[in-house]
Amino acid sequence: ETEVDHQQLEVDPGPTDLSRLVQTISAAAPHAGLPETHRSWRDELAARYELEDLPTERLDSRLVFGVLDDPHGQDQRSVAFEPDRDGNIAAFGTGGSGKSTFIRSLAVAAGLSLRGGPCFVYCLDFGARSLAMLDQLPHVGAVIDGDDTERVVRLISMLREAIDERSARYATVGAGSIVDYRRLADAPNEPRVILAVDGAGAFRQAYELSSNSRTFDSFLSIALVGRQVGVHVVITADRMASIPASLAAAISQRLTLRTADESELGVAGLSLSSFDPTAPPGRGYL
Repeated sequence: ETEVDHQQLEVDPGPTDLSRLVQTISAAAPHAGLPETHRSWRDELAARYELEDLPTERLDSRLVFGVLDDPHGQDQRSVAFEPDRDGNIAAFGTGGSGKSTFIRSLAVAAGLSLRGGPCFVYCLDFGARSLAMLDQLPHVGAVIDGDDTERVVRLISMLREAIDERSARYATVGAGSIVDYRRLADAPNEPRVILAVDGAGAFRQAYELSSNSRTFDSFLSIALVGRQVGVHVVITADRMASIPASLAAAISQRLTLRTADESELGVAGLSLSSFDPTAPPGRGYL
Protein backbone atom coordinates (compact mmCIF):
# COMPACT_ATOMS: atom_id res chain seq x y z
CA GLU A 1 0.00 0.00 0.00
CA THR A 2 1.13 3.55 -0.73
CA GLU A 3 0.15 6.51 1.36
CA VAL A 4 -0.97 9.40 -0.86
CA ASP A 5 -0.54 13.07 0.00
CA HIS A 6 -3.98 14.56 -0.53
CA GLN A 7 -2.76 18.10 -1.15
CA GLN A 8 -4.81 19.99 -3.68
CA LEU A 9 -3.04 19.67 -7.02
CA GLU A 10 -2.99 22.39 -9.68
CA VAL A 11 -4.50 20.84 -12.78
CA ASP A 12 -4.76 22.62 -16.13
CA PRO A 13 -8.53 22.91 -16.68
CA GLY A 14 -8.05 23.41 -20.42
CA PRO A 15 -9.49 26.23 -22.53
CA THR A 16 -12.41 28.25 -21.21
CA ASP A 17 -15.78 28.37 -22.91
CA LEU A 18 -14.97 31.89 -24.06
CA SER A 19 -11.66 30.92 -25.69
CA ARG A 20 -13.32 27.93 -27.42
CA LEU A 21 -16.07 30.24 -28.68
CA VAL A 22 -13.51 32.71 -30.07
CA GLN A 23 -11.52 29.96 -31.77
CA THR A 24 -14.66 28.49 -33.36
CA ILE A 25 -15.95 31.83 -34.64
CA SER A 26 -12.49 32.75 -35.98
CA ALA A 27 -12.29 29.45 -37.86
CA ALA A 28 -15.83 29.80 -39.25
CA ALA A 29 -15.52 33.42 -40.40
CA PRO A 30 -13.42 32.73 -43.54
CA HIS A 31 -15.79 29.95 -44.62
CA ALA A 32 -18.70 32.40 -44.34
CA GLY A 33 -16.86 34.96 -46.47
CA LEU A 34 -16.77 37.55 -43.68
CA PRO A 35 -14.17 40.35 -43.85
CA GLU A 36 -11.35 40.39 -41.33
CA THR A 37 -12.38 42.21 -38.18
CA HIS A 38 -10.65 45.50 -37.43
CA ARG A 39 -8.11 45.06 -34.65
CA SER A 40 -8.39 47.55 -31.81
CA TRP A 41 -4.72 47.36 -30.87
CA ARG A 42 -1.37 46.19 -32.15
CA ASP A 43 0.52 43.11 -31.01
CA GLU A 44 2.98 43.45 -28.16
CA LEU A 45 6.52 44.33 -29.18
CA ALA A 46 8.63 41.29 -30.02
CA ALA A 47 11.22 40.13 -27.51
CA ARG A 48 13.97 40.50 -30.11
CA TYR A 49 14.58 42.47 -33.30
CA GLU A 50 17.44 42.16 -35.77
CA LEU A 51 19.03 45.54 -36.35
CA GLU A 52 19.77 44.78 -40.00
CA ASP A 53 16.07 44.13 -40.66
CA LEU A 54 14.80 47.46 -39.31
CA PRO A 55 13.83 50.08 -41.91
CA THR A 56 16.38 52.87 -42.08
CA GLU A 57 17.51 55.60 -44.46
CA ARG A 58 21.09 54.85 -43.29
CA LEU A 59 21.69 58.50 -42.43
CA ASP A 60 24.35 59.55 -39.94
CA SER A 61 21.77 62.04 -38.63
CA ARG A 62 19.27 59.27 -37.79
CA LEU A 63 20.77 56.18 -36.17
CA VAL A 64 18.06 53.52 -35.85
CA PHE A 65 18.47 51.31 -32.76
CA GLY A 66 15.07 49.74 -32.04
CA VAL A 67 11.30 49.67 -32.43
CA LEU A 68 8.95 52.12 -30.75
CA ASP A 69 5.41 51.21 -29.70
CA ASP A 70 3.03 54.18 -29.58
CA PRO A 71 -0.12 52.85 -27.86
CA HIS A 72 -2.07 56.11 -28.16
CA GLY A 73 -1.43 56.35 -31.88
CA GLN A 74 -1.66 52.56 -32.36
CA ASP A 75 1.60 52.66 -34.26
CA GLN A 76 4.85 50.72 -34.18
CA ARG A 77 7.85 52.12 -36.00
CA SER A 78 11.63 52.17 -35.92
CA VAL A 79 13.10 54.55 -33.37
CA ALA A 80 16.39 56.40 -33.82
CA PHE A 81 18.89 58.63 -32.09
CA GLU A 82 18.86 61.89 -34.04
CA PRO A 83 22.06 63.62 -32.87
CA ASP A 84 21.45 67.02 -34.48
CA ARG A 85 18.12 67.24 -32.67
CA ASP A 86 18.81 65.24 -29.50
CA GLY A 87 22.43 66.19 -28.91
CA ASN A 88 23.12 63.36 -26.48
CA ILE A 89 21.27 60.28 -25.23
CA ALA A 90 21.42 58.12 -22.09
CA ALA A 91 20.15 54.68 -21.12
CA PHE A 92 19.47 53.77 -17.49
CA GLY A 93 18.91 50.29 -16.11
CA THR A 94 20.16 47.49 -13.91
CA GLY A 95 22.63 44.82 -14.97
CA GLY A 96 21.32 42.65 -17.80
CA SER A 97 18.66 45.16 -18.82
CA GLY A 98 20.24 45.84 -22.23
CA LYS A 99 22.36 48.97 -21.69
CA SER A 100 25.49 47.66 -23.41
CA THR A 101 23.43 46.22 -26.26
CA PHE A 102 21.96 49.69 -26.72
CA ILE A 103 25.44 51.16 -27.18
CA ARG A 104 26.49 48.35 -29.49
CA SER A 105 23.34 48.87 -31.60
CA LEU A 106 24.04 52.59 -31.98
CA ALA A 107 27.68 51.90 -32.84
CA VAL A 108 26.71 49.42 -35.54
CA ALA A 109 24.05 51.82 -36.87
CA ALA A 110 26.77 54.48 -37.15
CA GLY A 111 28.78 52.12 -39.33
CA LEU A 112 25.77 51.38 -41.52
CA SER A 113 25.22 55.05 -42.36
CA LEU A 114 25.97 55.66 -46.01
CA ARG A 115 24.22 58.99 -46.52
CA GLY A 116 24.90 62.38 -45.00
CA GLY A 117 28.49 61.69 -44.04
CA PRO A 118 30.77 59.33 -42.09
CA CYS A 119 30.18 58.69 -38.41
CA PHE A 120 33.09 57.71 -36.13
CA VAL A 121 32.67 56.08 -32.72
CA TYR A 122 34.92 56.07 -29.64
CA CYS A 123 34.06 53.99 -26.57
CA LEU A 124 34.99 54.14 -22.90
CA ASP A 125 34.13 50.79 -21.31
CA PHE A 126 33.59 51.16 -17.57
CA GLY A 127 31.15 48.24 -17.56
CA ALA A 128 31.64 44.51 -18.02
CA ARG A 129 33.96 44.84 -21.06
CA SER A 130 31.01 44.14 -23.33
CA LEU A 131 32.04 46.71 -25.95
CA ALA A 132 35.29 44.96 -26.90
CA MET A 133 33.65 43.38 -29.96
CA LEU A 134 33.28 46.85 -31.50
CA ASP A 135 37.02 47.41 -31.62
CA GLN A 136 37.38 45.59 -34.95
CA LEU A 137 34.86 47.77 -36.80
CA PRO A 138 36.51 50.18 -39.27
CA HIS A 139 34.56 53.24 -38.09
CA VAL A 140 35.35 52.65 -34.39
CA GLY A 141 38.41 54.66 -33.45
CA ALA A 142 39.02 53.00 -30.09
CA VAL A 143 37.41 50.94 -27.34
CA ILE A 144 39.23 51.86 -24.13
CA ASP A 145 38.94 50.00 -20.83
CA GLY A 146 38.02 52.21 -17.92
CA ASP A 147 41.15 51.28 -15.99
CA ASP A 148 43.43 52.50 -18.80
CA THR A 149 43.70 55.99 -17.36
CA GLU A 150 46.31 57.28 -19.80
CA ARG A 151 44.23 56.46 -22.88
CA VAL A 152 41.01 57.73 -21.30
CA VAL A 153 42.62 61.09 -20.54
CA ARG A 154 44.16 61.27 -24.00
CA LEU A 155 40.86 60.54 -25.78
CA ILE A 156 38.87 63.10 -23.80
CA SER A 157 41.58 65.70 -24.40
CA MET A 158 41.64 64.94 -28.13
CA LEU A 159 37.86 65.32 -28.48
CA ARG A 160 37.83 68.54 -26.46
CA GLU A 161 40.53 69.99 -28.74
CA ALA A 162 38.63 68.79 -31.82
CA ILE A 163 35.54 70.70 -30.67
CA ASP A 164 37.56 73.90 -30.27
CA GLU A 165 39.14 73.46 -33.70
CA ARG A 166 35.79 72.72 -35.33
CA SER A 167 34.09 75.66 -33.64
CA ALA A 168 36.59 78.07 -35.19
CA ARG A 169 36.39 76.37 -38.57
CA TYR A 170 32.58 76.27 -38.64
CA ALA A 171 32.40 79.94 -37.67
CA THR A 172 34.40 80.95 -40.74
CA VAL A 173 31.63 79.68 -43.04
CA GLY A 174 28.71 80.55 -40.76
CA ALA A 175 27.74 76.92 -40.08
CA GLY A 176 25.49 76.16 -37.12
CA SER A 177 25.76 72.39 -37.39
CA ILE A 178 27.81 69.68 -39.06
CA VAL A 179 25.13 69.35 -41.74
CA ASP A 180 25.50 73.06 -42.55
CA TYR A 181 29.30 72.81 -42.57
CA ARG A 182 29.36 69.87 -44.97
CA ARG A 183 27.21 71.88 -47.38
CA LEU A 184 28.71 75.35 -46.99
CA ALA A 185 32.35 74.22 -46.97
CA ASP A 186 31.80 71.50 -49.58
CA ALA A 187 33.18 69.00 -47.08
CA PRO A 188 30.91 65.91 -47.31
CA ASN A 189 33.48 63.74 -45.55
CA GLU A 190 33.52 65.78 -42.33
CA PRO A 191 32.94 62.99 -39.79
CA ARG A 192 30.33 63.05 -37.08
CA VAL A 193 31.80 61.76 -33.81
CA ILE A 194 30.07 59.77 -31.06
CA LEU A 195 31.66 59.23 -27.66
CA ALA A 196 30.00 56.26 -25.92
CA VAL A 197 30.53 55.72 -22.19
CA ASP A 198 29.28 52.42 -20.78
CA GLY A 199 29.08 52.82 -17.01
CA ALA A 200 28.92 56.58 -16.46
CA GLY A 201 28.65 56.11 -12.70
CA ALA A 202 31.99 54.32 -12.52
CA PHE A 203 33.53 56.92 -14.83
CA ARG A 204 32.34 59.72 -12.56
CA GLN A 205 33.54 57.96 -9.42
CA ALA A 206 36.99 57.41 -10.88
CA TYR A 207 37.50 60.90 -12.30
CA GLU A 208 35.28 63.59 -10.81
CA LEU A 209 36.98 63.81 -7.42
CA SER A 210 40.42 62.54 -8.40
CA SER A 211 43.62 64.07 -9.69
CA ASN A 212 42.07 63.71 -13.15
CA SER A 213 39.06 65.88 -12.34
CA ARG A 214 39.96 68.14 -15.29
CA THR A 215 39.30 65.19 -17.56
CA PHE A 216 35.78 64.81 -16.15
CA ASP A 217 35.22 68.55 -16.57
CA SER A 218 36.33 68.25 -20.19
CA PHE A 219 33.88 65.38 -20.68
CA LEU A 220 31.06 67.54 -19.34
CA SER A 221 31.99 70.33 -21.74
CA ILE A 222 31.97 67.87 -24.66
CA ALA A 223 28.39 66.94 -23.78
CA LEU A 224 27.39 70.58 -23.36
CA VAL A 225 28.86 72.13 -26.52
CA GLY A 226 29.63 69.26 -28.88
CA ARG A 227 26.28 69.05 -30.67
CA GLN A 228 26.83 72.23 -32.71
CA VAL A 229 29.96 70.74 -34.30
CA GLY A 230 28.86 67.14 -34.66
CA VAL A 231 30.31 65.61 -31.48
CA HIS A 232 27.82 63.71 -29.31
CA VAL A 233 27.77 61.68 -26.12
CA VAL A 234 25.97 58.38 -25.49
CA ILE A 235 26.07 57.09 -21.91
CA THR A 236 24.67 54.29 -19.79
CA ALA A 237 24.28 54.18 -16.02
CA ASP A 238 22.63 52.01 -13.38
CA ARG A 239 20.81 54.96 -11.82
CA MET A 240 19.93 58.49 -12.85
CA ALA A 241 21.64 59.77 -9.71
CA SER A 242 24.91 58.40 -11.12
CA ILE A 243 25.25 61.42 -13.38
CA PRO A 244 25.64 65.02 -12.15
CA ALA A 245 22.92 67.59 -12.77
CA SER A 246 25.17 69.48 -15.18
CA LEU A 247 25.40 66.40 -17.41
CA ALA A 248 21.72 65.52 -17.04
CA ALA A 249 20.84 68.99 -18.33
CA ALA A 250 22.68 68.21 -21.58
CA ILE A 251 20.79 64.95 -22.20
CA SER A 252 17.46 65.43 -23.94
CA GLN A 253 16.72 61.78 -24.72
CA ARG A 254 16.57 59.12 -21.99
CA LEU A 255 15.88 55.43 -22.31
CA THR A 256 14.70 53.80 -19.08
CA LEU A 257 15.25 50.04 -19.06
CA ARG A 258 14.44 47.60 -16.26
CA THR A 259 15.67 49.00 -12.94
CA ALA A 260 16.71 47.31 -9.70
CA ASP A 261 15.22 50.06 -7.55
CA GLU A 262 11.53 50.85 -8.05
CA SER A 263 12.12 54.44 -6.94
CA GLU A 264 14.04 54.94 -10.20
CA LEU A 265 10.79 54.47 -12.08
CA GLY A 266 9.25 57.36 -10.19
CA VAL A 267 12.21 59.58 -11.07
CA ALA A 268 11.64 58.67 -14.72
CA GLY A 269 7.93 59.51 -14.44
CA LEU A 270 6.86 55.86 -14.69
CA SER A 271 4.55 53.83 -12.46
CA LEU A 272 5.61 50.75 -10.49
CA SER A 273 3.59 48.60 -12.90
CA SER A 274 5.44 49.90 -15.96
CA PHE A 275 7.54 46.72 -16.30
CA ASP A 276 6.31 43.16 -16.46
CA PRO A 277 8.67 40.89 -14.46
CA THR A 278 9.17 38.83 -17.62
CA ALA A 279 10.08 41.83 -19.82
CA PRO A 280 13.00 40.89 -22.08
CA PRO A 281 16.32 42.76 -22.03
CA GLY A 282 16.10 45.91 -24.10
CA ARG A 283 12.45 46.60 -23.26
CA GLY A 284 12.12 50.14 -21.96
CA TYR A 285 10.56 53.58 -22.15
CA LEU A 286 11.89 56.49 -24.21
